[in-house]
Amino acid sequence: MRLLPSGGALAALALLAACAKPPAPAAAGPDTAAIRTAILAQLSKAEAANTTMDTAAVRTIFAEDATWITSDGASNKGMAEILGAVAKIYAGTDSFKIDSSTLDALVVVNDNEAVTFTTWVYTAKAKGKKAEQRVNPFADIWRKGADGSWRITREINADGVAPAPKAAAKP
Repeated sequence: MRLLPSGGALAALALLAACAKPPAPAAAGPDTAAIRTAILAQLSKAEAANTTMDTAAVRTIFAEDATWITSDGASNKGMAEILGAVAKIYAGTDSFKIDSSTLDALVVVNDNEAVTFTTWVYTAKAKGKKAEQRVNPFADIWRKGADGSWRITREINADGVAPAPKAAAKP
């Protein structure tokens, strides 16, 4: 039994489609450019804190409940442990200079969370030793606080002596 001729069925479907609510606009994603800018500013603070060996400045980079894992596998949890470990490193260091800093990757999870992979090449002189150039690739998990600032909640380091440059191939 046929209720509508085939043309009527198509017209009815077209009428239903026209009356349907339009889909809601897609929600805007996180502002990756703004997040990148904010995190780069924090990384610049970290560079300055390490260059001047300013333990107090380190406090502005890490969250109170952060975990900092050093290249030897030591895990420092919470601000007091992190600042203590940093102070110990600074006490054994005569100088520290960042030669280059590269944000290798930024993964924006949402408006309040991000992950970065960064590489620092730096020259450090431990007390009583010769200065040496080192490479430190590290990963950070960032969280945006209620005050709008981005802070590291977890950092994992893989610091090591910089490899010697390879000799150019002879033609």
